[in-house]
Amino acid sequence: MRPKLEDVAKLANVSKTTVSRVLNNRGYLSQETIDRVYQAVKELNYQPNVVARQLYKKQTRIIGLLFPTIANPFFFFFSAELEKRLYNEGFKVLIGNSMNDPKKEAHYLDQLLTKQVDGLIVGTHNRGIRLSEPRNDRPCLSSRKRAKLPTKCSRTSIIQKANTHHWASFPNDR
Repeated sequence: MRPKLEDVAKLANVSKTTVSRVLNNRGYLSQETIDRVYQAVKELNYQPNVVARQLYKKQTRIIGLLFPTIANPFFFFFSAELEKRLYNEGFKVLIGNSMNDPKKEAHYLDQLLTKQVDGLIVGTHNRGIRLSEPRNDRPCLSSRKRAKLPTKCSRTSIIQKANTHHWASFPNDR
């Protein structure tokens, strides 16, 4: 069975709150307490519950990419560059390859939104596909001029926002 936070607390002889504070580097703790907690973490091979952390922080650090086909050299290199730069910024990437199929594209969009991605970069061109009902706080970047995007997914504002980050420039400008 997978060890829990409670198991770490018991082995380190501290409270669950103290374990959480050590693992999240919050508040003042003695070095002895920190060492005991990390020793317990090591002995138990404890891995924090990523899903619980994502729920608490309300972010997954995952960006969804959707392209018509990565067999096209442009989309292949573009997605590879995006993945590299997003990874360097602490994000993970889920890539959907729609193969220019509107049904597959709609399915990928729904799946990416269901996975609670923190943002979407959409390079597909099928008309009439809606981005379901994404939350208004989720940034979307679309190459479609007439994409049916929610209010906060406008092309211009997201592109301008993206251009303020170094990873948004392409391809070898670093």
